[in-house]
Amino acid sequence: MRGWPLLELLGLSVALALLVLPLHAFTLGRRPVTDADPSPKSFVSPSEPIERTAARISARFAHPPRRMRVSSEGETIWEVSSPAGQFASSECDLPIAAMGIELRVEAEWPAGTAETVVELALEPDGLETLARTAWGKGTLDAILTYKWP
Repeated sequence: MRGWPLLELLGLSVALALLVLPLHAFTLGRRPVTDADPSPKSFVSPSEPIERTAARISARFAHPPRRMRVSSEGETIWEVSSPAGQFASSECDLPIAAMGIELRVEAEWPAGTAETVVELALEPDGLETLARTAWGKGTLDAILTYKWP
């Protein structure tokens, strides 16, 4: 027994037409997005004064390092030697500019330590906590960038 080819073609055409409507709405039917505030954004100059802000700095280790040093622009902010466990923290003053802060993390692990990770979290007064990670094997020398909205 044979079906009716014209009726099958009509059913297929209706099904495809029903698919075209949502596809059109998703792809072509959108209006362009405009900013609610058309005023230009202010430019933050890198030469703006840097404020020293009280902050809590903490580090988590997969393997405790022999020593770890955190510095910003050549100034040592925090130094840890042979932490007792896999966590260490301290209070410090951070030189945070309007554009954020870059911290250099240097760490050294005992010989034979597998590739490992350090998570460094910053919690400045009045700002949210940001955490960054860096990986190293034997030694670590990384730059971590922190920017707050």
